[in-house]
Amino acid sequence: MSLAELRDEARMLGTTIAGLFFGRTVWLPKAAPPSTEWIDGAHRRNISAFRDVYSERLKSETVGVEAVRRRAEFALTAVIAAAGLSAGAFERLWIVVPTNSWPLIIWLVGILELALSVLVFGGVAVSKKVLGVVDVQSFAHLKNPQREELRQYAWAVHVTSRTRRAMVTVFRDGFLIALLGLTMLAVAHAISWALPVDATTTPAPLVVVVSPSPSPAP
Repeated sequence: MSLAELRDEARMLGTTIAGLFFGRTVWLPKAAPPSTEWIDGAHRRNISAFRDVYSERLKSETVGVEAVRRRAEFALTAVIAAAGLSAGAFERLWIVVPTNSWPLIIWLVGILELALSVLVFGGVAVSKKVLGVVDVQSFAHLKNPQREELRQYAWAVHVTSRTRRAMVTVFRDGFLIALLGLTMLAVAHAISWALPVDATTTPAPLVVVVSPSPSPAP
């Protein structure tokens, strides 16, 4: 992957997270516009068939955008649940800190990565997306609007496809960040359980003494 591609992905990640808080539209890298010159030379009786093809492609791309959004919502819930389970075992990490602080450091880094992935997944789920639409009113007054309608479908498919590909890229990056964070949590917990525990730092067991109820006076 080139430096320019890394910069583009970082910018998409940043605008996705910004969209979560500020309602910004996700930035998309530049792409060549679709070729529509062939539409003017296409035979008139084939225009309807081409329009139906692009209409189905537009529906497919729109469904793909929604599918990525749902995956992001599921991943968001899963990551939060995993972080909660890890926090439930935090006591063991804290006990071994006097002996070795590396498990706690690794755990904190993992938590920060999970927090970043949560922001990414949340941004994918709620940030503004650029979707292509066909504006019927813009060509309804034309004598032969079929060619303009087909041209708008071609542009709508192009725009929606760019958005879907960008969402897939950002979701993939968020998944890799979450996977790295979960791996670091697992490593931190594994090290903490492998390390011996200093008896002086082990909390004493809580002993509860239950005294019998006093006998009633005769």
